[in-house]
Amino acid sequence: MKFKMRNVVNIQDDYAFKFGKALEIIIDSLMNSDFERKKNLGAPFSFNENNLRKHFSDCIENININNLNPKLIIERKINGDLKSINKRHGGTDYFYVDKFCDTYHHSDVLATFEIKGPTRPSLLKGSKVNWPPKIIADIKKQMWRNLNFSNCSNYIVLLIKSNNIHTHNQVMSLYKVMEDDVAGVNLYECFSGSILFHSSLLHISIARVSSI
Repeated sequence: MKFKMRNVVNIQDDYAFKFGKALEIIIDSLMNSDFERKKNLGAPFSFNENNLRKHFSDCIENININNLNPKLIIERKINGDLKSINKRHGGTDYFYVDKFCDTYHHSDVLATFEIKGPTRPSLLKGSKVNWPPKIIADIKKQMWRNLNFSNCSNYIVLLIKSNNIHTHNQVMSLYKVMEDDVAGVNLYECFSGSILFHSSLLHISIARVSSI
C-alpha cells in the first residue's frame, strides 16, 4: 500500500523542509520494503528510531547525490558538542554540513536534528509518561547547541501516531506546554506533514529550537 502525503510549511526554512522531504522518502521506502519489526510489536507504529536511522544509512548515498549541498550526516559525534559528567552522550541523530570530513567540528555544522518517536497519540492529550521527558531532554540539548554552535540551526523532530484531524492544533499546544517546561526556549514549527499507511496516520512535525 502506497503512502498518501500532505505537507504544510508554516515558516520557510530550507533545512527543515529539505530534511522533512528526505524523512518522507525514507519512511516511504522503509514501509514499502520487506522490513518487519521483530521487537515491541505493540508499539504505536511499525518502526522505531533505530529502524529509521538504519534505513537512512542504507539510503544515504542516494540522498546526498540528489542533494549536492548540504550533505546529510547520520549518528556521528561533533567535536565541541555537549558533554556531561553523569551521562554519556552519543552522536547527533542527523546533521547537515557543506562537505564530508573525517571528523566534524561544531563550526562545520549547518543544522542538527534530534528525532523522537513514533509516539503514542496520548502525547497529544497531555500525557507526561514515557516520551515527554525524552523530548524535553532533546529540547534542552538543542538549546545548548543554539547557544554554543555559531551559525547553526537546531531542530527537534516529532513523529506521532494520530488519527485526529486536529493533530496540527494539538501539536501547537504541545509545543506551548514544552516552552513552559524549558525556560527561555522558543519552538516554532517549520515543517508539518502526515503519512497514511495501513489506516495508521503518522504525523511529522519539525520545530526549530531557539532562545527567547
